Amino acid sequence: MIQRCFCILTAVLLCRLWIALIPSLDCLQVVERIIFLAL
Repeated sequence: MIQRCFCILTAVLLCRLWIALIPSLDCLQVVERIIFLAL
């Protein structure tokens, strides 16, 4: 449970960083993949 929550928080932080660096890519799709791989 804690690990899943930490993973989601990490994904959100990576998403914000990603948007700052590469705004053209679809962040939600990347986050979904990260969460899917982590589960």
